[in-house]
Amino acid sequence: MTKQIPSAKYPGLEYTSGDDIWLDNLKPDSKIPFYFHVSEKLTQNEAAVARAAHALDRMDEESLKEMLGTEQPKTLSEPELVDLLMLKSLGSGLGEGC
Repeated sequence: MTKQIPSAKYPGLEYTSGDDIWLDNLKPDSKIPFYFHVSEKLTQNEAAVARAAHALDRMDEESLKEMLGTEQPKTLSEPELVDLLMLKSLGSGLGEGC
């Protein structure tokens, strides 16, 4: 059974409980690709999906400006965008049964 993500910005997004959600190109006019992922463990919990929808609704042009330190994030070239990225953590883990 499909359910709707309770997003104000993207009211037509649907998901199936227990399945991963992978969304991209939510803003096709944007030069910065946007990918949104919600794991299957989260989609089994409606409160967790609501928190993911809240985060999705808050991610906008102002957040990108602050994150990238520029008033014109759409004008950044790919090399400029990569230069702005900083590795904040690195890790690994073992899945079940490993």
